[in-house]
Amino acid sequence: MELEQEILNVQKKYRDYILEVAQKPNYPQKIENLDALLTKYYEYCSKHNLDLFDISLQNVLESLYILDSEPILMEMEEEKIGSAIEHLQEVLEHNKEQIKDGITEEEAQTILQYVVLNTRKNFMNRMQVDLRTHNLKGCCKLAQELSMNLLEALGLSITVNDDTIFTGRTTPTHYFGTVAIPIKENDILFMQHYLVDITYRQFFTLNRCHHGLTKVKNAIPPEAGYFVCQTQQGQMMASQILKNGYIKLNKEYAKIYGLGFALRFIYNQPEMIEQYFTEDSNQYLNRMFKQQNSLHLNVEKLTKLGYTMELPTKEKSL
Repeated sequence: MELEQEILNVQKKYRDYILEVAQKPNYPQKIENLDALLTKYYEYCSKHNLDLFDISLQNVLESLYILDSEPILMEMEEEKIGSAIEHLQEVLEHNKEQIKDGITEEEAQTILQYVVLNTRKNFMNRMQVDLRTHNLKGCCKLAQELSMNLLEALGLSITVNDDTIFTGRTTPTHYFGTVAIPIKENDILFMQHYLVDITYRQFFTLNRCHHGLTKVKNAIPPEAGYFVCQTQQGQMMASQILKNGYIKLNKEYAKIYGLGFALRFIYNQPEMIEQYFTEDSNQYLNRMFKQQNSLHLNVEKLTKLGYTMELPTKEKSL
């Protein structure tokens, strides 16, 4: 009986110390230190068949992230946005029969930045969330509706996606989208595809992305962010999406992004992992482009629900 109590006391010391470190102001190596502590804690609990579930510990770790992920919320000049949108509309009108013209890459970035900022502001204003710490779990479908509806209203070609194209499962666990924008730079005309994911942050919480989760049998698998961050290229890609809400899409990023979701379900199946890793990167890109789900709402319905869906024009900014 004394031994059992001593085991529980050690578990409590682990837990209390983890909470103490987690609640300290940010400092270099804080996340790395917590990861090491959580790994030891999980191994200790597993060795002694102790319950890992602790709601207070999980709540604190849900607002800490394995990558710097605070979103960019900088205000934008309406005249700049309106000018970019006006140019896009002129280009799309010119491109009705075939692609003859494009906007600048800077204008494309301006439009995407506005769409992301507008979506984030809707979350802050309508849902009263603090985006400096909130992980936006369960908000991806709404973010998809808010962002992709605006991009579609601009006349751009979009895809409405979910992660079943990577996991092979029938039930989605995440929603995102892509958009194609005609770009003309130095007389070179091309279609630039962007991945738009404004709630990607939910897969990077320390609570669901520490090494301890891989050390314990029958533990809930880590989230996509854990697997993405195993490489420097993955960290670089994720950092851009987390802060900006979008990224230029290419086959390499498509595979890293897709594998993150797939590995959560197969990371204990070596033969499946090999199959997924050896698959051509283009396959991940093609799955995104071929999937076309439906948006359940439109700009008018979202506006009636109280969300801001107005697109700035050059005239309105004057």
